[in-house]
Amino acid sequence: MKLKYVLLILIIVPTIALSFFQLYNFNKIQSWENIIEKHLRKYPGMESQDIYHLVCEGVYGFNYVECSRNDIYKNLKKKYKDIYPDNSYEMLEQISPDNKYIRVNLRKYKFCNGDLYLLCEMMYQSQKKVNKSKIESSLLEINKTIKKGNLNFSRTKWLEYYHILETNNFPYPDYSEYFQEFFNPAYVVVDKEIWDKQTHGIYN
Repeated sequence: MKLKYVLLILIIVPTIALSFFQLYNFNKIQSWENIIEKHLRKYPGMESQDIYHLVCEGVYGFNYVECSRNDIYKNLKKKYKDIYPDNSYEMLEQISPDNKYIRVNLRKYKFCNGDLYLLCEMMYQSQKKVNKSKIESSLLEINKTIKKGNLNFSRTKWLEYYHILETNNFPYPDYSEYFQEFFNPAYVVVDKEIWDKQTHGIYN
């Protein structure tokens, strides 16, 4: 009987420790270099456009144009009905060094029977007006990192794309065709503080 409890402890303790470590790792402040490096590993073949898309999400949130609750819900419902529930995905994905915004995976959320109205409300509350200088300062940091060769990404391709962004006053991008085809992204972006407050760690 004692052996049974010992074995149980040996299984449970490392599992709890790993969960705390993952939570700590997720919540800690990181650099753009760390964030992009993780995404390049997770999504091999990412293009310059996808890096910029990631940065925009991390700085602006899900959209820098204010939307009504009704508009958000209609668009979310339309997107959600075609989502197949899948437990193999992580619920949350870190997308910014300060952890201000996070991606919520819709496949996982649907698998967990997540409340669509609640998700809509979190998206609505996550809308914030952001100074455009923040995106520019973030991109300058990334420029320095790529120029130094600290990231496994083409310096030439990035600088060419960055020049296009500057010329067009840093527009809000979409994914590259490659990213859409091979990774079929299905997530929304919300403010992490709002997510934590509204979900109370239920889905984490």
